[in-house]
Amino acid sequence: MTTDYAGNFVYEGGNLQFLNHPEGYIEPDGSGGYDYIYQCKDHLGNIRLSFADDNGDGSVATSEIREENNYYPFGLKHMGYKGVVNGRNHKYGYGGKEEQDELDLAWLDITARNYDPALGRWMNIDPLADQMRRHSPYNYAFDNPIFYIDPDGMAPYATDELNEDDNHDFIGATDFGPQHITSTVVDDTGRIIDYKDDGDDNIYLNERSAENVIGKEQKGKKYSEGGYLEIDDLFSSSLETLPEGFVLQYSKDVEEFEISPLIGGIKNTAKYIVYFVKGSKGFRYVGITNNLARRAAEHLRTRGFIIEPLLKNLTKADARAVEQALIEIYKLGGKEGQTGQLLNKINSIAKTNPKYAAALKRGYELLETVGIK
Repeated sequence: MTTDYAGNFVYEGGNLQFLNHPEGYIEPDGSGGYDYIYQCKDHLGNIRLSFADDNGDGSVATSEIREENNYYPFGLKHMGYKGVVNGRNHKYGYGGKEEQDELDLAWLDITARNYDPALGRWMNIDPLADQMRRHSPYNYAFDNPIFYIDPDGMAPYATDELNEDDNHDFIGATDFGPQHITSTVVDDTGRIIDYKDDGDDNIYLNERSAENVIGKEQKGKKYSEGGYLEIDDLFSSSLETLPEGFVLQYSKDVEEFEISPLIGGIKNTAKYIVYFVKGSKGFRYVGITNNLARRAAEHLRTRGFIIEPLLKNLTKADARAVEQALIEIYKLGGKEGQTGQLLNKINSIAKTNPKYAAALKRGYELLETVGIK
C-alpha cells in the first residue's frame, strides 16, 4: 500500500490516516469524527507516552494510554516491558521521527539522512561534514545524545538552546539552523568591527563573503566589537595570509610583551621583517621572519605578543645585519630578569664569519634610521 505525505497529513491508499501536530496527532474515529491523541516528550524530543481522553471525563485511565516507550541513549527501544500498543501503531518515537520498518531495517527517517539507533550511527554521510572536520561524518549528536540532538540530520545542537514552550516538537519543521549563532567581522588589524546574530558562526576579514572567511567562532565564547580574536578562532591556513600588523589576543595570563617589526624588505618576492619583543624591563628578544602573521601567532601561543609594524624595505642580508646589531646592543643571556638581557640563545651572524664586521656596521646604520643606537 502506498503512503503519501502532504505536510503533516499522512495518507495510505488515498485515505487520511492521521495528522501530526505539536501536541501529538489526530486520527479519524471511523464515525465521521476525530480522536485527539496527546504525547509527552522528554528534553530530547523523544515521544515517551501517547494517551487520549476517550470518554471525555477529564482524566486519563490506564486503558486510555495508547503507547509507552523507553529508549537507550542512542535511540534503541527498551523491549520486554510496557510495550503494549492500544490502537494505531504510530511509528514515531525517538526524536519524534518516523521509524522505517521496510525490509526490517529499523532505521529512523530524520529528514536529511537515515539513522540506525542500534548502531548509534548515520547510514549516510553528513551533508555539512566540511563544517565539522573534527568529527566523523557518521557520528550521531557528537556521540553525546543526552545533551545534543540532530532533528534534521544536518548538524547537532545543544538541548540547552531548545525552547520549552514549543514542547520540543520537530514534526513538520524545516528550519533547524543554529540558534543565537553570530558572525564576526574583523578589520586588517584583527579588531572586531561587526558582530551579528544571523545564524552564521564564520569569522570574516573586512566583509562577509565566502572568500573572506578566516575562522570559526568558538562555542561558548563571547565576541564583542572592539575586541580581538584568539589563535584558536582562526584556521591554520589563514595564518599564512593575514595582513601585516594583524593583532591576536592572548587567552592566558602571562607577562605582557610587545612585538614591533622594525624593518622589512623584498628579495626574491619574499618579504623579511626584523622584529623585537619588548617587556616591562626592556628588550627581551629579536628575530627575523618572512611571514609576520605566522611568526606572531607562534609567539602568541607561548608568550602573548602584540604586533606593531614600524618600518619596511630591507633585503634578507640587511635584516640579519639588523638582527645581529640588536643582539649586540641588548646582549644575549645574562642573569634572569636582568634589564636589557635577551632571551635569544644564539647570534644571527657568527662572529667568526668574515662578513660579520661589515654586516654589523650595516645593521647599526639601519637602526639609526629608527632612532636605535
